[in-house]
Amino acid sequence: MIKAVFFDIDGTLLSNTTGEIPKSAREAIDSMRMNGVKVFTATGRHMSEIRDLPVDDIRFDGYITLNGQLCLDSRKELLYGEAIGERDVELMLAMFEEKKVPVMLVEKDRMYINYIDELVEKAQAAINTPVPEIGTYSGEPIYQFILYSEERMAEEIVAGLDGCKMTRWNPYGVDIISKNGEKWPESGRFYRIVGFDRMKSWHLEMEKMIWICSDTQESGSRWVVQRKTSRFVRIT
Repeated sequence: MIKAVFFDIDGTLLSNTTGEIPKSAREAIDSMRMNGVKVFTATGRHMSEIRDLPVDDIRFDGYITLNGQLCLDSRKELLYGEAIGERDVELMLAMFEEKKVPVMLVEKDRMYINYIDELVEKAQAAINTPVPEIGTYSGEPIYQFILYSEERMAEEIVAGLDGCKMTRWNPYGVDIISKNGEKWPESGRFYRIVGFDRMKSWHLEMEKMIWICSDTQESGSRWVVQRKTSRFVRIT
């Protein structure tokens, strides 16, 4: 039987059209919980952003945030984090201070940027999120850099970082994270921490048509996320 389901937020729980969670999605999540299924979110978002989204009222059993760099329990307390290595932080901080390209620093409890230009405004508008505050480095561990640049520049910058990889989330911005981080917890570390030694789980993303099927002999119900609609349907 299903033990847990991991939901992305943008384009999955949140409709790209309305910016809201469809009623059918909420009903499906409620049904999962009633059947003993644990519900998690796996997102590139920071907790400070999630608090301002229409998903904040959903009671998740855990949060995989920043593409796997920060993982929290149901009380939003830290389970584990994957901070970026010291050498790569030094290189990115030099770029942050030079202010030749917009760079956002993402800490456990704070996100801030070196300066704001048109690319930053376009990128943030595309995800219905305000532009970040301008700030200075606090000395706290960095879990993610967000670089606002065209693709070639981003690739050149990341190529010089030994322990990092990048994920582009729109034409104007990329996330730079540790190579050891993982949005979908395939290594089993997250599973073990939340109490599952072995488990069957389904990852729901916009690009895929995925059936979430319980063993029909046990519960006789199943769920499906329809491609690019964020509409969940329960089939009995």
